[in-house]
Amino acid sequence: MPSSVRPAANTVADAASVIPSLDAAIEELRAGSRTWSALTLSQRIRLLRSIRATVATEAEDWALTAARAKGLDLDSPLVGEEWLTGPYATVVAIDAYIETLTSLRVGASPLD
Repeated sequence: MPSSVRPAANTVADAASVIPSLDAAIEELRAGSRTWSALTLSQRIRLLRSIRATVATEAEDWALTAARAKGLDLDSPLVGEEWLTGPYATVVAIDAYIETLTSLRVGASPLD
């Protein structure tokens, strides 16, 4: 790990204990990319719809957890930023992926 990259000061783990979990996460991503590439467009759309539903279900917890981690008062208007940069941005991106895959599935250009 480069010396300029250090775990946050408030974490229990030191750099040596973080590396194996990062390696495992990277391997999970590799395996997931192989699985994703084997899916049909319809399967990808179904998976993304499921992920979108899960994000929507967990959105409030996500935004409030992020706000708490930053020490924000939960009544502060700044909490809205956690909604916009977290779950809302994710749902918008997922919707765009679904729209693109749906266009491709019917033989249309996703750019139209």
